[in-house]
Amino acid sequence: MDFRTAVTELGLGLRNLAAGANVTVRDLSAPAQNPLSVAVTQGDGTLTWPAWTLPWIRALGTGASAVERIAVRREAMIADAYETVLEITDSKGSRLLVPVAAARVGVPAARSAVAARRAGLAGAAPAAVTEAATHAGLWVGTASIQAISEAHSGPLTTNVALGFTIQLETNVVSRIVTTNRIPNGLSRTSVSMTPTPTGSEFHLRLLLHVDAAGQTRLLKEVIQMWKPGTTTNDVDGVAVVDQPGQEVLVTDDSKIGQFAGVTARDGVPVGRRLSTAAFDFADNELPLAGNFAIGGTVRGTNTMSATFARNPFRHKYHPDHGKGHDIKRIIQLQFVAPPANPPPGYGERLVDGLYLETINGLHRTNIVVGGTFRLKRVTTTAELNPQP
Repeated sequence: MDFRTAVTELGLGLRNLAAGANVTVRDLSAPAQNPLSVAVTQGDGTLTWPAWTLPWIRALGTGASAVERIAVRREAMIADAYETVLEITDSKGSRLLVPVAAARVGVPAARSAVAARRAGLAGAAPAAVTEAATHAGLWVGTASIQAISEAHSGPLTTNVALGFTIQLETNVVSRIVTTNRIPNGLSRTSVSMTPTPTGSEFHLRLLLHVDAAGQTRLLKEVIQMWKPGTTTNDVDGVAVVDQPGQEVLVTDDSKIGQFAGVTARDGVPVGRRLSTAAFDFADNELPLAGNFAIGGTVRGTNTMSATFARNPFRHKYHPDHGKGHDIKRIIQLQFVAPPANPPPGYGERLVDGLYLETINGLHRTNIVVGGTFRLKRVTTTAELNPQP
């Protein structure tokens, strides 16, 4: 059973060709730490993935068969590679040995930092920084907004001493002029910033990239491309691979033509474009502070000036909408600890967390929204816009 770096789950097929027997599967590396899990279906139909702690036994009748779902929890691996042998025996004297191997996804620099930190070397990277580097790659997911603060929750008060402003308004259709008296001291007090549950969820698509140093960036668009490999001649003059081809991630539009497509459309190789309409900023990348690690938090500020070309309150052809509002969105993603019996790959290819955003500029008070998010790693490519 070879999980390599990409496979999370494999099936172990068992079939009894003789009379009924009990089949026992044990890990010959025990009591060494085992990062394997076996799928277990509970009485209510819920699928759980408990860690493999004891030999397990399956009763197979004559001619019966079963497929055991075995997964590797790479976040529980203490080395870059894991190898063991599974022993399968039955009550009739049969004995089979199945080798198992898995490799941990990560970046060489990050793995070196892990080793240095475990060895207690001076200057070793903090645990959160090191873990963030092992999460290098592109993560795609969704934030589900489930609560929002009520900007009109506080009592409305008027300071009469400040007087009123007289404003004349002409109806564009009837041409009737009306007089409006606008209080100068109109305000709300004790406005709650605590989000309250909404009637339904609102979804925001998230694109995050983590580089080899653990730096997280919020992306609004990224294109998966292909960098062809190169060859050289060996001592016998035979062409051999010098640099293998690899998938690349491009956020700089000027670099698109320097790479090949990663998929085919109408017989033509093209890139795979991933984007989100939920965020907009001048470049395609917004650096986030903090660490992309379980229990960690990343945050950043998406600022959109009133004169920004794509400010949603501007309209190219409307004379009253030549200028928008200064909008500031403070975005925070907090990564939560894994649940009990987490699914395979949690913390390595799948993460959950809490989403919090404060919006300034749309109302005289801040608006706070909250919810949850889930991200999946779609590629382990640690570099954006590499050299061709």
